Amino acid sequence: MYAARLRDDGATVGFVGYSPRVVEASAEIELGWLLLPQFHRRGYATEAALAVRRLVPGRVIARIRVENDASKNVARKVGMTPEREIEFAGFRTDLCASASP
Repeated sequence: MYAARLRDDGATVGFVGYSPRVVEASAEIELGWLLLPQFHRRGYATEAALAVRRLVPGRVIARIRVENDASKNVARKVGMTPEREIEFAGFRTDLCASASP
């Protein structure tokens, strides 16, 4: 994971990066982002996710709770599309995926 920081003062706004995952017995690489609430809805998650997306060619996934429209929008902007709904940690979760950036 990488710290996402503001350009002007270096304040940490959150984190973005990759993690290996096994989803329904399939090995995957997951792109994830997590921002502090005070930095939501400013485009930082999209900017950070786009910056690191190019580091891993090919298929990547994101697991996003079905009610999290903001993260689904970030996934869409990074080139991911919903593939199917799964259960993850007891929650209905959209599995979004993309091919190369």
